[in-house]
Amino acid sequence: MSPSRRRLRGPLAAATLSLGLACSPLAAQAEWQRTLRPGSAYPNSAAYDAARGRLVVVQNAHQFVEVFEWDGQSWHHPRPPQTPPARNGGALVFDPTRQRTVLFGGRDRSATELNDVWEWDGRRWHQPSPAAPPPARAYAGAAFDPELDEIVVHGGSRSAGPGVPAILLGDLWSWNGSRWLLHDDGAGAAPPPRDLHALFHDDATGELVLFGGFLGGAVFEDDTWAWQPGGGWQELQTNGAPSPRGWHRVAFDRDRGVGVLFGQYLQWNNEETWEWRGTTRSWTQVSATPPGGIRRQDAGLIYDGQRIVLFGGNANYGAGVSGQYGARSDLHAWDPGANAWTNLQSSLPPRGRWIMATDTSRNALVAFPADARTRVAWERKDGEWRAVPTDTARPSARWNPGLANTFSGAVLLFGGESRSRFLGDTWRFDGSDWSLLGPGPSPRTESGMTGTPWNGGTVVLFGGLTARSPDVVTDELWLHDSAGWRVVPSQGLWPRGRREAAMAYDPARDRVVLFGGRDTSGVRSNATWEWDGMAWHARTPATRPPAMAGHRLAFDPTTNTCLALRWNGDAWRWDGSDWTQVATCEPFGVRNGAGLGFDPSTGEVVAFGGDRDRDEWTLTTSSRARFETFGVGCPAGDEPALTSTGAPVLGTAFDVDVAWIGLDAALFLLGASRSSFRGAPLPVELSAIGLVDCWLQVAIDASVPATLIGSPAGTARLRLLVPNNPSLLGACAFTQALVTRRRLPGLSNAALLRFGL
Repeated sequence: MSPSRRRLRGPLAAATLSLGLACSPLAAQAEWQRTLRPGSAYPNSAAYDAARGRLVVVQNAHQFVEVFEWDGQSWHHPRPPQTPPARNGGALVFDPTRQRTVLFGGRDRSATELNDVWEWDGRRWHQPSPAAPPPARAYAGAAFDPELDEIVVHGGSRSAGPGVPAILLGDLWSWNGSRWLLHDDGAGAAPPPRDLHALFHDDATGELVLFGGFLGGAVFEDDTWAWQPGGGWQELQTNGAPSPRGWHRVAFDRDRGVGVLFGQYLQWNNEETWEWRGTTRSWTQVSATPPGGIRRQDAGLIYDGQRIVLFGGNANYGAGVSGQYGARSDLHAWDPGANAWTNLQSSLPPRGRWIMATDTSRNALVAFPADARTRVAWERKDGEWRAVPTDTARPSARWNPGLANTFSGAVLLFGGESRSRFLGDTWRFDGSDWSLLGPGPSPRTESGMTGTPWNGGTVVLFGGLTARSPDVVTDELWLHDSAGWRVVPSQGLWPRGRREAAMAYDPARDRVVLFGGRDTSGVRSNATWEWDGMAWHARTPATRPPAMAGHRLAFDPTTNTCLALRWNGDAWRWDGSDWTQVATCEPFGVRNGAGLGFDPSTGEVVAFGGDRDRDEWTLTTSSRARFETFGVGCPAGDEPALTSTGAPVLGTAFDVDVAWIGLDAALFLLGASRSSFRGAPLPVELSAIGLVDCWLQVAIDASVPATLIGSPAGTARLRLLVPNNPSLLGACAFTQALVTRRRLPGLSNAALLRFGL
């Protein structure tokens, strides 16, 4: 049995759960945990749920969207059972009357415009099916109009075919939760058809206000229009306006009676913040400094009842950075007293492949892009990422360079590939500036590289790809110290030439570890070698990981092991004598090209990104027991709830309660997975067995009747007697309760049980 897939075994009784889990004590303690905050994705949508006091961010995650919520202090990442398909340019607006966040339209992965409606209630998505929706569109303006007590949508665009300009729309619709109503077809005295414009409600004048947008033919606008029910559109004569633009946002500050505008794309020439006063028909520039000093487009902008808050956007780093590779996920608040943006939370790096190196002198983890998309490096310290300043000389964008700690207050970057050209430049980064160093190895890519403290700091480089068609790999070993680069003559036992191998320095044994890679013919290896500063040693462990190439290797001082991360998310530990697969509660998932490194400031192993990913994970070795709820069951609005006042500590009794008014019976479902059950992905909707709009969240490996408690009964309890077995440390199980009242069924939310101390 794979140690990453633990199964519940053993006898089960109504009040006792006996667990046997196939894993070693050390392996059982590891757990990948995703950072709850949203990744840096572009585009994304944001709205403010005034009923629950949360900023709602919706962004794409492969084929579907995912939701993140900010409560003013921390992020939450719900796991709803059903989510809308992924899209770009959808409109997201909160309806305070029905207390739902509404997502409309956008453009799907196949570049087809949508006119579907999805509504988020803070717990799950609902998909209404109105009879006569508006035509499909993307990049429409949208806002809530309290005069109508409905959400309004204006304009947008839809594709007209390959090589043909998009069709721009100028119609105005409203949505009340059950039907769409057309208010203006855009044919009369109305704003010219457009997309990428801002639409907001001015509470001081009772008007819907539109500003700017894209009119086609490379023309952007700077006009201001107002609309009222029964009065139609009116172009406003203002005292001037921001320059023509698109991809901007306006949020209305109800306390001060002003709209706050930020952002645009046009030529990246705008860093300004403006305010709108509808009572005087005036625009006023209030700042020329963008949030965090970064120009950006299409940021989320909302009023949270106290202040204007900005989320993310696509940053202008210059040098062709755009789309997903310039995305940000930082939070800023507008301070009207200082006329300035203040930072609330830093950004995660954007998606893509990364290489990482720990700078022990500065107590930081440095990451550099390894996919030639951008040349913006990032640094993680105290759990927060920051982009390296970009106004200094820096390495060019490149594929698969080497990055290593110099143990002398900097990291060293070497080589890589750009536009089918191998690179041989060496760069030093000290936390503030990049500096180009002297010559070194011949140009190459995909070399193994790591740093050691030897002789005041020595970087070790091995192998790499030096030519294509046919491919040529090398077995050269190079060292870099204060005197520069020098090659080590091949002698005695020596690894064969290879590319895409991974290297890490093991300070516990004072050796460099080399693992995997591929030879000239492309055959992957699972060989383990160690360099002690004088000679190579071939290791022959009893257990070997699968052959790997393009993987990552980092030393984890919390376990004194080298950690290898494979493209499919498998992780293995090397302790100097044998390899052990890291057992986790749930599969980590594909992480091809993800960066891997140790952040000494937080004591965490960090994995970030991958080919399609922009999320951050940390690998923890805590033995702490944990109870954590997630997911939804049914019925909506009256769902049974799981609670516990404790945690599944070894050698103790642990209670899980399910509460539902009128409950008369309960059965706890227990499983070893929340991602799949009998080959089918979880969660799964249960309409096929008569439980409409109910969701199974966990695998059913066992079921245990619960004991009714309380008077009158409204709560049922499952008592688990957790064995005092050290091999259970870090093991996980999942549970969900099936309950009835008056013979009518209900399903609770679900919970993770992590056994520990």
